[in-house]
Amino acid sequence: MGDLFSRPEREYQYVAIDIAIANVRRFDIDDMQHFCQWITVNAWRDTGDNWRQFFSKYLTFHREQKPMVFALFFKNENIWLRRIAILLQINEDFSLDTDMLSAAILYDRNTDDKQIQLAIGRALRTYSKYNPVWVRNFLRQHGLSMVAAKEARRYLLSYDFE
Repeated sequence: MGDLFSRPEREYQYVAIDIAIANVRRFDIDDMQHFCQWITVNAWRDTGDNWRQFFSKYLTFHREQKPMVFALFFKNENIWLRRIAILLQINEDFSLDTDMLSAAILYDRNTDDKQIQLAIGRALRTYSKYNPVWVRNFLRQHGLSMVAAKEARRYLLSYDFE
């Protein structure tokens, strides 16, 4: 992994992440902690989102470890790790833990970083496909940035939003 991440071309990082995703069933929670170090190496949105996919896929096989995996990212000083905390459950539908999502969003709702704000909006927008009432209520109760709120409301436009 280190050899691929030490190369300047981002494509090598994509290969490393793809290899990790292909082998995700072989890893345990200790390995998840180890993989966190690679998220911040030459970090950018696309590599961070690919790492998020890896951790989310891991959780499909280890549901009981969701709180431990979430804790790897939640309240971390690094924005790319916190972005994963926000987006970790993005592929879940009715199994999404709204308390976990709320905690991640509320922790970063005043963060000025655009990637964080886009992640907040994306997470809410995606979850609104499954639970628009919850998302609508969350938006009413919590002041979010214009960027996050606009992204979150994208699918809610077909609903009566007051």
